[in-house]
Amino acid sequence: MLEPSSRALPSLPSATWLDECLLSARTQNRVVGVRFGRTADPLCMEADEALRDAMDSLKMEELLTMYTVDLDEVTEFTYMYELRTSS
Repeated sequence: MLEPSSRALPSLPSATWLDECLLSARTQNRVVGVRFGRTADPLCMEADEALRDAMDSLKMEELLTMYTVDLDEVTEFTYMYELRTSS
């Protein structure tokens, strides 16, 4: 099983935090990407590493900020965006 990377993408603990990040990015002309999923899911860990690697190799950190949202911890997104929560 994969272990969380020390280079993990920052996680947002609530919908309010996401709103704040979006507003902040707008004033800085930045793009915000959000990966919804489960932190402990091996596929999510692989996706996070691939996103981090792509951002590093393309030097996108000045334009793009990536976050993760754990659907088990921030349940408002499950209903709001009609996300499926199959285990």
